[in-house]
Amino acid sequence: NVIVRSKMLEPLLSHYSSWGSLRKAIAWLVRFKKYLVGVLNRDPDNIPKGPLTVSEVINAESVIVKAVHHDAFPVELALVGQKTPGDQKKCVPRSSPIHNLNPFVAEGY
Repeated sequence: NVIVRSKMLEPLLSHYSSWGSLRKAIAWLVRFKKYLVGVLNRDPDNIPKGPLTVSEVINAESVIVKAVHHDAFPVELALVGQKTPGDQKKCVPRSSPIHNLNPFVAEGY
């Protein structure tokens, strides 16, 4: 078996021309995922209904930023993810464009 991973957001980024419409589209996709999980778990109380909430749109921004980071810096994320919290030594290669930014992983991403 082979898993080919392409850029996650590239089709959506090329389809939506504004930040607001992209944010709403991702928020709807995240809600649809919650819907599917709720149906699978047979838990109708966890299925969101109605218009998007502000927290869903803010969460969509986080999803977009995390996906772009994952697409743009996969090697750096893998290396930084292996670093222990007490380890202050830089583990990102000097050739990386984010070497001087002291990157770290927050909330698993």
